[in-house]
Amino acid sequence: GTFWGVAPHMHKLGVTMRIELIANGTSTCLVDVLRWDFNWQQMFFLANPNGVPIPPGSSFKATCVWDNPTDRAVTHGLGTADEMCGSSIYVSTP
Repeated sequence: GTFWGVAPHMHKLGVTMRIELIANGTSTCLVDVLRWDFNWQQMFFLANPNGVPIPPGSSFKATCVWDNPTDRAVTHGLGTADEMCGSSIYVSTP
């Protein structure tokens, strides 16, 4: 397959998010959002018109960092007062 783009998603406590392709023992960073802003979520598409090949047996890794500056317990959920770490990955298959 071929990787073309990614849409990382967190809520308001998100700080950073990194998406990597793990292939043949090597990690390739696909997107690294260093200052997450809930109000500025977007799709990231590659500038490379050939995409990034995804060798058989590869995996994707998402690393998210949150900051909860309150005493409130935060749980996983769909509401913006909850938190999550998710991403849509845009790929094509041969």
